Amino acid sequence: MGTSRSVALVFDYGQTSVQKLGTAKEQEYGAVTAMDFAPNNDILLCGYEKGHLVLWSLVKKNEHLKTIAPVDISPIFCIKFWKEGTNNAIVSNGNGAVYLYEFNYKFFQWVADKKMLLNHG
Repeated sequence: MGTSRSVALVFDYGQTSVQKLGTAKEQEYGAVTAMDFAPNNDILLCGYEKGHLVLWSLVKKNEHLKTIAPVDISPIFCIKFWKEGTNNAIVSNGNGAVYLYEFNYKFFQWVADKKMLLNHG
C-alpha cells in the first residue's frame, strides 16, 4: 500500500505489516501513486506523484536499489511487471506516456533501460 507520505507498506497474507519502505529522501518525490511486485516477489517498483520511480528490495529490509528521475513532472499512474522470469515493467504517467523499463543487475548495481512505447504528444 502506498501512502501520501512517500512510504510503501508491505503486508503478508495475514495482513501483518512486513516492511515499511521509504526514507526522508523519497518525501521530496510526493505520494506513492502506483506500485507493483516483480513476478518473483523479490523487488517492488514504486511510482511517485512527481514522476520518480524507486526500485526496492523485498529480500533485504528497506534496501533502496535504484531511483529513476522523472522524464517530465507528472504522476506515475500505473506500473505493471510482465514477462515471467524478467524484471521488465510497463509504466504510464499522467501525461499519457507509456514506457517499458528493463531492470537488470550489472556490475554490482541495478541499471534500467527505458524505451518509449506510446507518446503523449
